[in-house]
Amino acid sequence: MQAMFGFAVVTVNLGWFRYLLNTPQMHAWHHTHPDSGPINKNFGITLSVWDCLFRKAHMPAGEFPASLGFVGLGYH
Repeated sequence: MQAMFGFAVVTVNLGWFRYLLNTPQMHAWHHTHPDSGPINKNFGITLSVWDCLFRKAHMPAGEFPASLGFVGLGYH
C-alpha cells in the first residue's frame, strides 16, 4: 500500500513523517525533467529516511516540478 501511495496524485501533508516515509510529492521530484529541477534525487521507494541520511532528498515545501520525464525520450 505504501508503494501505491507514493504513486498517488494527491497532495498530503505528513509533517515530520515525510522525513521517514516517501510521499507522492517526493516521488514526483524523483521523476523531474532535468530542465525543471535537480536530478538523481529521492531514490527511496518506501522510506525517505535513507535519502535524508545520504543527502539525496529533495522535497521543497509547496513546490512541484514544472515537468516530468527524461532527456532524449521526447516528452516532458
